[in-house]
Amino acid sequence: MKNKLNKIALTALVPVMIYILSCSPDITPIPEQPQSPLCKSSAIVAQASVELDVVLRDFPIGYPGFEEFDFDRGSAGLCAGINLDYPNPYSTTSNAICFSGNRYIPCSEGGTQLKYGENANGIRGFTNGPEAIAGPVSWANEVYVTKGMVQENLYYDKTNCPEEDIMGGKGDPDFIRYRYCARPKKGNGNCYGEGVESWFTDGSHTKTIMEILNLQRLSNDLFQVNYGYNTKVNWNGSGATGGFFPLDKYPDNMTFGKQSLSVWCPQNASYSLGADCENWKRFGGPKDPNAAILAVESGAVSPSKLHNYHFTLSGSAEFKYVSGRGDVFEFMNSNDMWVFIDGILVVDLGGLHIPAPAKINIEELALKRDWQNGSRHAINFFYADRHTDSSELMFKIAISELEPPRPPDPNKPDLPDCNSQSK
Repeated sequence: MKNKLNKIALTALVPVMIYILSCSPDITPIPEQPQSPLCKSSAIVAQASVELDVVLRDFPIGYPGFEEFDFDRGSAGLCAGINLDYPNPYSTTSNAICFSGNRYIPCSEGGTQLKYGENANGIRGFTNGPEAIAGPVSWANEVYVTKGMVQENLYYDKTNCPEEDIMGGKGDPDFIRYRYCARPKKGNGNCYGEGVESWFTDGSHTKTIMEILNLQRLSNDLFQVNYGYNTKVNWNGSGATGGFFPLDKYPDNMTFGKQSLSVWCPQNASYSLGADCENWKRFGGPKDPNAAILAVESGAVSPSKLHNYHFTLSGSAEFKYVSGRGDVFEFMNSNDMWVFIDGILVVDLGGLHIPAPAKINIEELALKRDWQNGSRHAINFFYADRHTDSSELMFKIAISELEPPRPPDPNKPDLPDCNSQSK
């Protein structure tokens, strides 16, 4: 992959559905003030985590096809199924997520429809199903996604793939050799997705940061990264908030700056983000890139609300299939996520939605695709954060072997070791 500018170390601390992550070298829970996730954890990486190459791309406000929300399109454009208060014409059984036992399945196959909400203690999560949160439920919404935004097969840009990004040998399949030069292509065109091919490419429309993502070891062959609503991290130095904001600590010259209320706050709907949203509107309103900053500087809006949303993350890795291990890949996100194995779509969680899960049974996939024991395969994942109401990301990969990423360019600046961070 291209030279790394910095390292990202995102490590899990508590093995439950929503985890708190930090770069703590002894993997000890730090519930109140976790260390910055933007540091390298040299003591952990060799012993308790695996590394994946990832690419973060920050988008400017108003980029065509990227910043389109339900409230901008009216009743004909409600595709995300965010809230039961808003009827969703695309929320058919094919787009709804159900569960049966420990499996998540399309509601077209039966089962019970999954719901996400909050309990009386303010903990958010799935209110039914295999990972249900405990306690009485205060509210719950059914989970919908927008399927079909991307095609079933990845596109490999062999013509423009740099020589240093081509992996393996000439006899290896495209999903191995060109996995760093892969991107999804636009699917059925429903519910946004215009220009999706450019969401995961470099160019004048993005500011790109090449990173390494550390997946924390949970057991012998189980690795995970998880940022959810209940994960409290002081991303921007202005207070701990829940969610996934990897660009927050980068200087403005490396990104398009903090984009939170400045990207989205409904104008003509009953849904509201509360006092912060209303106070922010007084300083300029929707789509004004300076409004939220002015509102924060004036004291009208909490600084902890000013995050760097509006980004994509993509990554890939090789892994070896070992028969009989019972490996399961798990994913959860708000906003778009697509996962491909050997260039074929296996997780379709597109659209702007409340957190939605997926599980892939590798034994079943191997049987379906006639994999041989010990064969090499590639996983590619793509995440797009287009909505500034939340940013949540989790994936758990149970594998017996991962090929390591290439080392970063020693001439590029690196972040300090976690051990040198003040506590």
